Order: sequence, then structure tokens, then C-alpha cells
Amino acid sequence: GTSFRAPNLRESFLAGQTGFNTLNDPCVVPDAAFDPINGYDPTLDPRDAIVLDNCRAQGVDPTSFRAGLNSSYSVEIRSGGALDLKDEKSTSYTAGIVIKQPWFDAFDLNLSATYYHIGVRNSIAEPSAQFIINDCLVNKANLSSAFCSRLTRDSAGLIDLVDAAFININRDTASGVDFNLLYQQDVKLFKRNFDLTVDVNANWQDKRGILIVDDNGNPDFDNNVGEVGTPEFSGRASVFIGYEDWRLNWSTRFIDKVSQDPEFVDPFSDITGSSDTCGGPNEPGVTCRDVGFVGTYWRHDVSLRYEADTWSVLVGARNVFDRKPPQVDGSEVLTNGGNVPIGAGYDIVGRTFFFNVSKKF
Repeated sequence: GTSFRAPNLRESFLAGQTGFNTLNDPCVVPDAAFDPINGYDPTLDPRDAIVLDNCRAQGVDPTSFRAGLNSSYSVEIRSGGALDLKDEKSTSYTAGIVIKQPWFDAFDLNLSATYYHIGVRNSIAEPSAQFIINDCLVNKANLSSAFCSRLTRDSAGLIDLVDAAFININRDTASGVDFNLLYQQDVKLFKRNFDLTVDVNANWQDKRGILIVDDNGNPDFDNNVGEVGTPEFSGRASVFIGYEDWRLNWSTRFIDKVSQDPEFVDPFSDITGSSDTCGGPNEPGVTCRDVGFVGTYWRHDVSLRYEADTWSVLVGARNVFDRKPPQVDGSEVLTNGGNVPIGAGYDIVGRTFFFNVSKKF
């Protein structure tokens, strides 16, 4: 299938505006690599050679720039609409298979798998200022990132403006496979008839990311699968047991283990070289880094419903075992105030109970 979307009014005509925010500059000498007495020590610098070379290409000496000072400082950020935005166009392909078992009358079993591939050309996005800085200086060699033109420095080397207005991304892609299982059977227990239903929905993601082509025509695809918010595997399984007007449901949700963007993984600090989880690489016996990973996550819910002709009652509990959400370093992964990844499917409330009554008139 295909689809089309023109830029909306906000994306095209939002008035240009500027503000200030505190951003991290990778060109600043990390605290771990600077000693007030002996100066800069390259053996303790956690930054990759790509970062150092990009800083020099921008006219900044990464071995002395703001040595002993904070790597974060206030930067002016411009945002607003763009009149030259192109229309979004997408193409999607799907192919599936469904198997329904025909051999036994005692139960019903449906299995299905659906492959999908969705590509959006000229996808409209509003990049964050920190993303622009990191993509230019950290992710790509030789200042080849298309975002480098949106970053300017003053005569002292400080970043004085980041253009974070709306842009077209060359291509936004998602592909994977959806799996579904539906099992239904009538069961007799204690001389009573129950109906059993098992419903499983799972997803495997192969690609989920953006393709950006730089000014020289070199493509770069950033696949986010396996990162926080984009697990490779996820799913939900529900078991329903019904008896006359009663229906019991147990539901389990699964999220695969994830981690921060591998391009930002460093041995003992965050992307800017700030060693805020330990004393730094020069501390004896200390080899730690910020927490930017999450293990597998399971959450269970249960509910019981009684349904009469004109009214029903529902009672249950969400997050039955009070599974705590994972916590990560906010400098590595987008989090709320409690260091919990946001927008990633983790329950931040904890175990809750609910009771609903409905009536038909």
C-alpha cells in the first residue's frame, strides 16, 4: 500500500523562535583526562578518535578546550517551521500465513505470522539540539553528518547556535514479523463446563530506524532495534477461563532486554566524558560506567468479570507482583525524574487495584 501526507501548518509556518538550553559539548576536555597540575592526559581520555578529529575540523583543540570547566553550557537553540519541507510518502508491504488446525474437533487452534515492511520517504521530524550535536561530532567521521550544517561556533570555539527546525529525513523504516496464536477449548472440571482461551501476540523487529544521506550522497542507516524503547522481541499472552457468567483473565506482557545506542557506549563515563557513577578511570580498581541497559521485563495483570443481562462487574489488579520499573542513567537514556525510561512500556505506578461497575439502559 501507499500513503501521502503534506506538511501540516505547524511544520510549515511555525514562527521561528529561539531559546537557551544547557547542552553537552563533546569537544570539551573530559574531567577524567585533566589534572589541574599535570594538565591533559590522553591515556585517560574516553573519547574516540572520530570525536577528536571532528573537533579539530571545526577549529577546536579537543586536548585543551575548556579544560577544567564543565562540558555542559548554555547554547542558543532555534526552532520553527520550514517552508521547503517535502511531502511524506510511504510504501508498505505485508505478507502473511494463517494455519487453522483441521484434524481435531476437541479444540480450535489458529496460528498466523505476518511480515511487514514500511518505508516513509521524506519523513518530517524535529530533531533535538543534543541529537544534532552528537550526530555531527560523535557518530560520523570527517564532519560527514548532514546535521553539521545546523551547528555553529563562535570565535572562542563555543557552540553558539543549533538550528533544530523541522527537517525531512531521507527515509524512516520499520520491518519485522507479527506472530499470533489463538487456542480455544471446552474443558470439563468437577462436572462443570469451562471454556478456555489462550491468546498470544508477539512481535519480532528487524529494522526500526532512519536513513540519512549526507551532503556528499553517502547513506547512513541508524537501526534502533535493541535500544531502549525498541526491543527486538516483545509480546503479550492472555489466558481466559469462562464459567457461565464469570470470566477470569490472566495477562502477561514481555519486553526483551535493551540497551543504549551502541555508538554511545563508553568504558567509564557518559558521552561527554563526565564520570558520574564512580571516581573516573584514574581511580585505582574502578572500572565502571553509567547504567544504560535494561534486562528482560515481565508484567502480570489479573481480572475477574461477572456479566449479567444488563449489568456487569469487573475487579482486578494491574502489575500483580508489583514489578518495579528499570532505572538507568538519565545521561544515557531518555528518562523521567526517577531515572525510569519513558515511552518504553514499563509500568511506573506499581501494583494497582481496580473495580468497575457498568449498567446498560
